[in-house]
Amino acid sequence: MQTYSFTLSFSLPNSLQACDDLDERLAEAGLLDGHIGQGLPRRVAVSLDRDAPNAQAALDSALSQIMSALPGAALLEAGPDYVGLSEAAQAFDLSRQALRKHMLHDATFPAAIHPGKPSLWHWADLLAWAQARWPDRVKAHDQELADCVRLLNLECQAKRVGRRLIA
Repeated sequence: MQTYSFTLSFSLPNSLQACDDLDERLAEAGLLDGHIGQGLPRRVAVSLDRDAPNAQAALDSALSQIMSALPGAALLEAGPDYVGLSEAAQAFDLSRQALRKHMLHDATFPAAIHPGKPSLWHWADLLAWAQARWPDRVKAHDQELADCVRLLNLECQAKRVGRRLIA
């Protein structure tokens, strides 16, 4: 068993928007390893540290529990997927400036998915790049989770526009 840390963000249906017992609902569904946040109206995020045999099992079990506790909720995004340079540098035990030098001078550094302020990268891409340089700084289960989360987000986006991803 491995512990996977991730966040799932949902939009809530009208029937749950005024609900003040979301944490009780989730606990009754067996979700005891999550922390709930409601920073925006009609939204809820659940951060989890889930023990599971693999990343997909961790995500699937959490999604199943949340969807049964919050009927009609729609998954908006899973994380970690999008990260900035500072967040990545901290994870790789580097200064932001050191990672920025790699970004500017290493032709193999992944392209940002959003070059701007802030620039954003897919976490899976940065982990794969870092794994080639510093194998001791990247855990295999982190790469596994980042790949699963990225695919889950792609599936959510495809569903929103009425498409299916072909496996």
